[in-house]
Amino acid sequence: MFSIPELIITAFVILFFGILIRFVFLVKNNVLYLNIITLLTGLFCVVAGMMLLFTYSAKLRAGLEKQKWPSVQGEILRTEIAGKRAFRPKIEYQYRIYGLEYKGTSDYRVAGFGGRINRLDAAEKLTKSFPPGKKIRVYYNPVDVEESLLRSGVSYTIYLAATSGAILYFGGLILLIFSLIPKKEFNND
Repeated sequence: MFSIPELIITAFVILFFGILIRFVFLVKNNVLYLNIITLLTGLFCVVAGMMLLFTYSAKLRAGLEKQKWPSVQGEILRTEIAGKRAFRPKIEYQYRIYGLEYKGTSDYRVAGFGGRINRLDAAEKLTKSFPPGKKIRVYYNPVDVEESLLRSGVSYTIYLAATSGAILYFGGLILLIFSLIPKKEFNND
């Protein structure tokens, strides 16, 4: 499966080449191909942009809601690195609410950029920053106290995906408008 950055980059490459091809056919004065390429690229970008916007606007709202969760002090129980290619720290912790003890597992992710060794190094550094016994802040869902997080807030990847969706959507709309404008408006004869 593709990661979010790979999908966003692919969509922007298609948008870029759609615009580039549009100007190539504009210079060659090939109206039929110009409108077809512009229309198809515009439709792709609108659909891809809407999918990103709908998916990540919901995740953005959920992340902003989690910022309001209360927090308590917790303690790290165990840390390890999970995964064979996409390494991520697995951090187990415990916390107490109303005298009852709960356990949770981290939601940490490391950047997916760079080679396998870079991802492993990033996961190891993060894991070492949470040694067993370390006191930490745990954010918990006030409605379901068994649901908890070590980080409260919204990841930058969610902002990136939502913004990219908006750019793709509006870029696609512009291409659709250009595909509907008669060709003679571009000629200065």
